[in-house]
Amino acid sequence: MEMIEIEAFIAIVGSGSFSRAAEGLHLSQPAVSRRIELLEQELGAPLFLRTRTGTRLTSAGGAFLPFARQVLAAARDGAAAVRDLESGESGTISLALVGTLASTGLTTRLRAFREAHPGVRLALRTARSDEVSALVQQGEVELGLRYFPDPSGAVVSTVI
Repeated sequence: MEMIEIEAFIAIVGSGSFSRAAEGLHLSQPAVSRRIELLEQELGAPLFLRTRTGTRLTSAGGAFLPFARQVLAAARDGAAAVRDLESGESGTISLALVGTLASTGLTTRLRAFREAHPGVRLALRTARSDEVSALVQQGEVELGLRYFPDPSGAVVSTVI
């Protein structure tokens, strides 16, 4: 089953005819018909009743419709999630910090960040300074906050 076949199916349902669906998809009517033919072959049942006045769903088409809509919605949602991730508007930022930093003005700044970027999840862990460095070095967190630069030089430290 191909996405283009499901798109053609949904377009026919929405427009009421193969020719109007073809126009909306910027395809020829035979191309849309072929996509539906392949989909019907795979499903093993006709999806539409074709009449002179238009097209109606068969019982098989009606049964398939909500699933076809879910597939297209999931594909759109997946594409949006990737776009959001690439733009930096979603995803997860993992952060390890020394526990006593959690009681400073940092928490206010983290709250403000979360409000400004609701699609970004902040995953926070508290640890001792040496553990913060180890978590960064092992790749378990992306960013570590500690009081002094890492003495081992194993991680890049920037004083802020």
